[in-house]
Amino acid sequence: MKINLDIMLPPEKLDKDINLHILDKAREVYENTSIKDIGYIIRVQKLISISKVHIDSMSSFINVEGTYRIDTCYPDVGAVIHECNIHLIMNHGIFVKYYNIDILIPAATLSDYAFDHLNNTFVHKKTKQIVSKDTKIDVIITDFRYQNKEFSCIAEIKI
Repeated sequence: MKINLDIMLPPEKLDKDINLHILDKAREVYENTSIKDIGYIIRVQKLISISKVHIDSMSSFINVEGTYRIDTCYPDVGAVIHECNIHLIMNHGIFVKYYNIDILIPAATLSDYAFDHLNNTFVHKKTKQIVSKDTKIDVIITDFRYQNKEFSCIAEIKI
């Protein structure tokens, strides 16, 4: 995906490696952040072009507006997210993370699973597949919220 982003670069970064400094600063500012209309920014891959450059009169920093190629994840309803890390299992549900996106799989969506209190796992009733902490699962987003520049989601396990 292509996106326009602004960064502020200190004057000492104006050298022969300026494009590298611009890309590094964009990565520092925008990677692992969320923008409501774009989604979660996983990686700023490449600086494609610079559209505007001006000096900020208050700080003397150089404001650079550019177009970048980025990798994103938008947790829209119905989206399948692969390889989510399970970081907490309780009888009320499963908490997983995908990068910095928090995802809850409520117990109400786990009717095909039985909660094993002794081992703190969920076991699929038919296949006997065990869902345990520190394993990876695929999920389907059923609801999401964007608040305080972060996404949080409700999902179900993709079987």
